[in-house]
Amino acid sequence: MPVTALGDVAKAALASKFAEVHGPWAVHITAREALVVYLAARGEGISELPWDLDVANESAWEARWASRLRDSGITSESDKTDLVGWLRAAHSPSTGGSAAAAGPARTALRALESAGVVINEVQRAAVEQAMATSGGR
Repeated sequence: MPVTALGDVAKAALASKFAEVHGPWAVHITAREALVVYLAARGEGISELPWDLDVANESAWEARWASRLRDSGITSESDKTDLVGWLRAAHSPSTGGSAAAAGPARTALRALESAGVVINEVQRAAVEQAMATSGGR
């Protein structure tokens, strides 16, 4: 089955996602651009990527991202360190990002992101808080 490359909206959402800054962690622009080109060509958008830290197998999770970075043409160890640190800061269960959201909040946030809606941290927190206080209904 042929791969369908991402469209402009999905590609922009992916670029926006990689442009986020989480505490001291950011993905360098050369790594961001290379990842977006590579992932978009493969048809891997926001909803298809392994964002959430796999606490049961952290080394495999890191390897998945390191291989994507390398396959995109980025071989710098500092870029790898920054990407993994950025991913941990944004998507570890202990952080406030959508990875920490449970049930309906997580589903809603992922659906919006995969549709190309760019959600900043304030909006994300508001959705998570609203869903938590309403019991997710």
